[in-house]
Amino acid sequence: MELKINEDSIKVIVTDIDGTLLTDQRTVLPATAEILKNLQANDYFVSIASGRMPMGFNEYSELIEIKKYGGYVIGANGAIIYDLQKNKTVKRIVIPKKAIKAVTDILLANNCNFNLLYHRSKVIYFSDKDYFNSKLTPGAFLDGAKRAVLFKPRHYRTGYKIVMYAPSEKVFDKVLVLLNEIPAIKVEKLSATSCDIVSCYASKSEGIVNLLTVLNKKYHLKLTKNNVLYFGDNYNDLSVFKTFPYAIAMENSSLEVIKLAYAVTSSNNVGGISDYLTKMIK
Repeated sequence: MELKINEDSIKVIVTDIDGTLLTDQRTVLPATAEILKNLQANDYFVSIASGRMPMGFNEYSELIEIKKYGGYVIGANGAIIYDLQKNKTVKRIVIPKKAIKAVTDILLANNCNFNLLYHRSKVIYFSDKDYFNSKLTPGAFLDGAKRAVLFKPRHYRTGYKIVMYAPSEKVFDKVLVLLNEIPAIKVEKLSATSCDIVSCYASKSEGIVNLLTVLNKKYHLKLTKNNVLYFGDNYNDLSVFKTFPYAIAMENSSLEVIKLAYAVTSSNNVGGISDYLTKMIK
């Protein structure tokens, strides 16, 4: 089994989650899971790059057996490289606490809801009381955190990410201008009214570069960007599409992503990842 594009050998396959690995029904298609597991069994590296925290998508990492093969995943839009076998973070990029205060002050002043994950914390903070209360029900998604806490503007710490939800596009655009004046952060757009806020040094692209560094050191390799195949669909994938030569867009991708893609595969709902990889293997 050999994967090649042009004269480059593909050794690392990285995928986004929502809209890419997952269908709209939030499932991984059997053909997709099977081909990713088979590739790992044949000494390829498979990883997930997500805006979520690593434990926030652990069920999908387990489904495609990344932990079994000693793999790593990328969380918080590149801010975290996580070793699944050792259950520890091997690389982290955090937002300074002064920037955390500056961001949350802006969001609160403009009636934007948000959630916040601090470094070395097992809780997730929510600014909106109703949203916080909804997270108290059993099984509520907490992005890998153990419990939810209502945010209070005090005792700031370094953090991994803030997810912001504006009440309208007009407010979002206004807040975006204000956030862009804070040099320590980067805004990763998710939709017309929402975004992830991470360190200015973090991105999915940077996360994959850091992953390659980890793999090269551990396995004495010389992997480069030309050995990576990436699958993505949304705005927070743009950094990868701008800097990695073999970034594949799902058919359901945003137009900005499609314009930058090396190629376009079928949609997440019909197995775009497995379709593209199967054609490469044949």
